[in-house]
Parts: sequence; structure tokens; C-alpha cells
Amino acid sequence: MDTQDTCSAGHFTPRIAPIPVWRVSCVRMAALSVRPMTPLDVPRVVSYVVDSSPEDRKRLGVANVPAREALTESLLEACTVPQEFARSSYLIWKVDDRPVGFSSLKGIVPGEHGGMHLHMWETELRGRGFGAILFCRSAVEFHDRFRLRSIVCEPRAANPAPNRMLRKIGFPLVQTYVGASSELSAVCELNRYEILRDVAEAYLANRGS
Repeated sequence: MDTQDTCSAGHFTPRIAPIPVWRVSCVRMAALSVRPMTPLDVPRVVSYVVDSSPEDRKRLGVANVPAREALTESLLEACTVPQEFARSSYLIWKVDDRPVGFSSLKGIVPGEHGGMHLHMWETELRGRGFGAILFCRSAVEFHDRFRLRSIVCEPRAANPAPNRMLRKIGFPLVQTYVGASSELSAVCELNRYEILRDVAEAYLANRGS
């Protein structure tokens, strides 16, 4: 710490330099939120899927990449379909009001079940704990919006990041099996986690979110 020494009546008094602004900004808590996807979000989501690298596709277990036009049409429809008829739903993740990724819920049977997916396209924000909070907020929103009895999330078993995050939150691993988790996915070994509303709420409460 920088100091300037002064002496007054034989006493030593350190003068403490102010904390630099950049150090204050580093410790500020980021504002994390989720909201429904709008048509303005669709090009970014489409680009994340269609323009993904071969390495990302392998990590995520993606085998069936749709044409840009077909995926755009599908996502625009998901933005506008009445909730009671929705079979898929998307929530945009935001950090400090900036879109950074999304959660999707597919195979929705209102009042019953759905399958949840998670994606963060801002790679520099991965591994900082934001994804766990945004995932839990999305899970609570999906449970409430569609009055679901159960949600599952089935990441590729060989993809360590989502498996580590789901275990850290406390969601139970209920099955490991070979299959495809969505219409985009390759057949591979999957870990199925039960996404319980009370576990998501407890995680958020423990972090003051």
C-alpha cells in the first residue's frame, strides 16, 4: 500500500492512498437476470448454433446443425406462440443488462415435464459462478410458467463444465444412459439430472439472489 509519511509533534502518521477505481469495479457484484427471448435476440442465438466451431459442437454433442433460415423461423415462432401451445421456450441470460447466453426448455408438456438446456456464448464469463445463478433463475421461471411436475437436464457425460455446475448446485444425478438430448444432439452418453424447484430456490437464497 502506498503511503506518505508525515511527522507532527513527534508522532508518525501514515497517509493512505485512495483505492484505485479499477479495484473497486473488480469487486462490484454483477447484476444477473433472465428474461423471455424476443425476435431481436434470435439472430444472436442462431449464430451461436449455426456458426459454432467443430470443437464446440463436439463438446456440446451437437450433430444436426439446422439451416440458418429454418432455425430462425423456428425461434421466431417460439417468441410468438401462445404459452398454452408452446412446446419450447427460451430465456435470455443477462449480466449487467448484456445478453450473454440462454436457457431453453424443450419437449414441454404443460403441467407435466420438460427438458432444459443451457448455453453461455460469452466465453470470458464462464467459470465465474454466473451460469449457476442464471440457470437456477431460469429453472424457477420455467417451473412456474408451465406449472411443471419435473424438469430434467441431460448434458453430455464427457462435457465437464455443465456436469460440475449441476452437481455444485445440488441437483441429483438420476441416470446415465446413451441417447440424444434434443433434435440437434448426437447419440452419446448423457447424465440426467432432476432439476428440482426447491434446490434451485435454495441455491439462490444462499447466494442472496
